[in-house]
Amino acid sequence: MFIFMRRAAHLSVIIAAVCFCTQCARFVVDSQAKDLPDSSVSAKGCGVVRGKISSLEISRSGIRESLVDQEPPDVWFSFPDGDVNIDTRSGSPDDYRTDVELPEPVKALLHSYWTASLSYYYDNKSEGAQDTNTLVAESMKYSNLYFSTRRALSNLDIAAPEGTRKISGDEAGDLLQYVGARATEAVEQAKSLR
Repeated sequence: MFIFMRRAAHLSVIIAAVCFCTQCARFVVDSQAKDLPDSSVSAKGCGVVRGKISSLEISRSGIRESLVDQEPPDVWFSFPDGDVNIDTRSGSPDDYRTDVELPEPVKALLHSYWTASLSYYYDNKSEGAQDTNTLVAESMKYSNLYFSTRRALSNLDIAAPEGTRKISGDEAGDLLQYVGARATEAVEQAKSLR
C-alpha cells in the first residue's frame, strides 16, 4: 500500500511538471558560467531567453543554506536584428543579437521564483524527504506559484526592439522554465558535492 501511495505521489509530481510545459521549446547551449550549463529557450514569434549563472560554492553552513544564498541567474531576452523573420525551430543563436535587459519588477519576480524553486527541488527531490501527502501538497503549492508568477510577468512591460510592450504568455513561461531548469541543475550540482 505504501509503495502504491509513493508511486501515486511521484505520478502527481510528473503531472505537475507536464503542466509547466506550455509548448515545445528547444534549448540552445550558450554558456559563460563555469560549472552550470546555460541555455536559451525560444518561443514562437518571441525573442529567446538567455542568461548565465554564477558557480555554486558550498559554504560551511551547509548545502541548503548555500543554495538559498546562491544568486539567481542573470536573465535577458535576445531578439533578431531588424526585420529578420526567424523560424525558431531552425534559427541559429547567432541570429539573435539584440539583447534586452529585463526591468527590475521582472527581476524581482524571477528572484522570488528562483528562491522558491531551489527550496522546492531541494526539499522534495531528496529520497525519503517527505510523506506522500506533504509531497503532493508541496507540488500543488509550487504549481500554483508557477501560474501566479506567469500571470504577474504577463502584466509587466519590456522594452522590446519594436517598442515597449507586455511580456507575452510564451515569454513569461519561457522565463520561468529557464529559471526552474537552472534551479534544478543547481540542486543536482549541490547534491553531487556532498
